[in-house]
Amino acid sequence: DMALINDILYVGGYFSSATGSVDRGYLSAYNTTDGLLTSWAPEANGRVKQLEYNGTDTLYISGDFGTLNGDDRDYLAAVDLTTGSTTDWAPSIAASPGVLLVDDGYLYVGGGFSEINATPREMLASFKLSDETLTNWNPNLDDSISPSQSNVHTLKKDASTIFVGGNFLTAGSTRVFNVGKFGPLKVQFSSSTWSQSETVTNIPFTISISTGNTSSLPIGVVLNVTGGSATYGVDYTVSTGTLTIAAGETSTSSAITVVNDTLFEADETIVLTLVSSDIAEFHTNTTYTDTIVNDEVVTPSVMITESDAGTAVTEGGAT
Repeated sequence: DMALINDILYVGGYFSSATGSVDRGYLSAYNTTDGLLTSWAPEANGRVKQLEYNGTDTLYISGDFGTLNGDDRDYLAAVDLTTGSTTDWAPSIAASPGVLLVDDGYLYVGGGFSEINATPREMLASFKLSDETLTNWNPNLDDSISPSQSNVHTLKKDASTIFVGGNFLTAGSTRVFNVGKFGPLKVQFSSSTWSQSETVTNIPFTISISTGNTSSLPIGVVLNVTGGSATYGVDYTVSTGTLTIAAGETSTSSAITVVNDTLFEADETIVLTLVSSDIAEFHTNTTYTDTIVNDEVVTPSVMITESDAGTAVTEGGAT
């Protein structure tokens, strides 16, 4: 495979030398201006299958190797684009992934594996580039007919959709027959703020997929009350815990139940927060603030009294 970055052509494959006589361990780089081999020379101990650039300073590598520059790296590794040194990224994977794709802040990995970092991931997984952590994204591919041949061979990206080709029959419970399309699932509150009179006692809110796609698996989202001046159980109630976006759906809804009391009080707020999700990432609107607008009105009291000294008018306690 090759990656062209800033007039340097990075090459990975099955070779032990470059330009005929210079030692190179399955990786090399050439200056495209003069065609000369550069000094960039990280050394893998096995074939390199694919190279993917993160857009700044790192080249991700997949292949049939167990070390890179003498550092233990099974099948996946990352090298510094300038120095060729191995980075700290060292995912644990038990089979060669084969295909890589970098897009929109994520590194997508496809291959014949069943777990990464001791976490179940059938043939597809993704890492967040900002901290190189494994994400919750898990299309869960499967080929129950020929499990020994299960594999992902190619990945392509268009907008928020990832197209996948390989040997698989299902994604979750959905039959896909060797070609599927998925997306980096991100969920959020459909709106971040709302305000209404206390007389409106049912306040619906929606948690939706913000990336314009759906999942072949149910998406569980954990919701908690994290703040606000209103008191739970006195001013309102709401179901917290896990809400589920059903497979193939784009959203789920619930509601806050407001208690319409007779007390005159200041407007009060309720703050809900998305805490975690089993297979999705969070987008922008992770908190939802509802404002309960007080509907009680204070009516001033007026009392007129007469005495020998004259007539007195008392309003709201003042004479």
